[in-house]
Amino acid sequence: MHEMLEEMPDDIEKALKIKQKIRIKPVENILVCGMGGSGISADILHDYLKLESKISIIVDKSYNLPAFVNKKTLVFILTYSGTTAETLSMMKEAKKRKAQIVVVTSGNIKENNTIHIPGGMLPRMALPYLFFPMLNTLENNGLIKKQGKNIKETISLLKKFDTKKAKAIADKIGKKTPVIYSYDAFSSVVARWKDEINENSKIIAHEATFTELNHNEINSMDFGKFAVIIIRDREDSGTKKQIEAAKKLIKNFTEVQTSGKSLLARMFYAIYFGDWVSYYVSENLKHNMEATPNINFVKDRI
Repeated sequence: MHEMLEEMPDDIEKALKIKQKIRIKPVENILVCGMGGSGISADILHDYLKLESKISIIVDKSYNLPAFVNKKTLVFILTYSGTTAETLSMMKEAKKRKAQIVVVTSGNIKENNTIHIPGGMLPRMALPYLFFPMLNTLENNGLIKKQGKNIKETISLLKKFDTKKAKAIADKIGKKTPVIYSYDAFSSVVARWKDEINENSKIIAHEATFTELNHNEINSMDFGKFAVIIIRDREDSGTKKQIEAAKKLIKNFTEVQTSGKSLLARMFYAIYFGDWVSYYVSENLKHNMEATPNINFVKDRI
């Protein structure tokens, strides 16, 4: 796992070199389908392009295709293994509705417009290979602006990441339940933190975003029982008063500040930070990071 984490910046570079000749006809909306380690890429794409894309991007993690999907819809099918039951169900229905489909997988799927990525990885560690081919497809078809500068900054930032910062956060978590908060634009980031702590560290974690949590969750927590981490970003100024007010109630918390100029770099810096935190929490608790026995138990029965 340590080696896989170290290789993530290089994996971004390799993902960008995957050749694709996909041409998208005009679309009215975009649907991204995926589960678990594949599906988080969908959430990140949605959050990253939310304020930029003039075409609606919707994420769906289920068996059933939304009613709006038709031939004017671009559907990304994300399944690292190529065998994800829920995602394949949605692909089958998307084909019936003649939607434009782009598949990203390491599995044996031979649909038109399939981007084949390297196999043999843990799905959660294949994030660069699942996310950046989607970004490339959208850029190559003129659906978003050029991303080269932002991607270059992202790779450079991750290569310089100081893992000692993540180790310090993991040590503060100790044996407590981590609660990860950030602002709405980083909802996928805090979800990634939770997911990685669940899978790598084998413990329960919780995530939520401002300002929504101030309308409900803030009224229910005995925060002393939890290790609260607040991910701050230079663009969270719109919710600054909300965050500062909540901090007076939370009292014991740790702040993590993002780094980078572009939103893409800041998001992936925070994601990479959380991945390393999950690694060190697992080390501290002496858990097998790669094993997923409970997930396998459920998969074997469906």
